[in-house]
Amino acid sequence: MKKIVLFDTAEASDNLGDQIIMDYCEQQPDNIFTTPHFTYKIPTHLEVGKSARKLNEQAKYSIVCGTNIIKTSILVHRL
Repeated sequence: MKKIVLFDTAEASDNLGDQIIMDYCEQQPDNIFTTPHFTYKIPTHLEVGKSARKLNEQAKYSIVCGTNIIKTSILVHRL
């Protein structure tokens, strides 16, 4: 079974827009992938631990949800 990771911008965020975006993003894997899959979420506003890094490495697809997450400092920090 495929593993799909969604980077969750709503977890630990008080921004309602992040929650609206994530509500929509959570529905998309079932619309896009027709084969069996399991979707995991990794929060973007919290520290990413070893288990989350390992899960991301094992995932067939990793999807960043939201728009304001993409910034130049992301090039400096590794997952």
